[in-house]
Amino acid sequence: MDILSDENVIESVQGEAAGVVAQITSPVLDQNQHLCRFADSLQAILRALLRLCERTEGHETFLLSAAAIANITFIDSSACGLLQEMRAPQLLIKACMCRKARSLFAKDQVATVLANMAAVTGCQEGIRCCGGLDLLVSFLYQKPCLMSTSAERSACERVQQKAAIALMRLCQDTRHTYRVIRQKGIPRFIELCRDSQARNNSDAVLVACLVRIVQSRVVRSKTENVSRTLPMN
Repeated sequence: MDILSDENVIESVQGEAAGVVAQITSPVLDQNQHLCRFADSLQAILRALLRLCERTEGHETFLLSAAAIANITFIDSSACGLLQEMRAPQLLIKACMCRKARSLFAKDQVATVLANMAAVTGCQEGIRCCGGLDLLVSFLYQKPCLMSTSAERSACERVQQKAAIALMRLCQDTRHTYRVIRQKGIPRFIELCRDSQARNNSDAVLVACLVRIVQSRVVRSKTENVSRTLPMN
């Protein structure tokens, strides 16, 4: 923790420390033995990791820091609220416009954070108001290059799936649903459902997109029904 928060420590060392946090908070590990260590210093750890995400220009340091943040959102329910207070969505969304977050692996971590935060009602508007919907729609359009590795293709699947889940959680009313429609999100959902190659034959992406399409139709149907019941002038 001291290494992460000490601004006098060189960035490469802080990046390694972020990598250690990412490893010990990995969802594939048993977290019980680690939770007690983070409980008392969770806010300071998240703040240090976010600061590192913001300050670094390097892809690896950003990736490790974002991965640590993403992992923590899985294992501690209070993390999302703290990240909202620290304006994490704005910082991470802005980072996605920079080279340091252009890889599918980096986008995977950002999509994870946004999807997990979107599950918390108090965090949703903070994501929407800083361009979160537009970014998530752009994540749906991510495609691995022709020479991509299996790891990159898997990362692309996760980006698409988490973007679909986040959009489902963020678009519970007509206004936000139509925002996604204007950004051509619905055609991409349909394409991902119809074209198995577009989603790399991923059933998880298929299910997430189908749920979002059904949700969109339900929202629009409710709006149309309300409109029909309104008195005519």
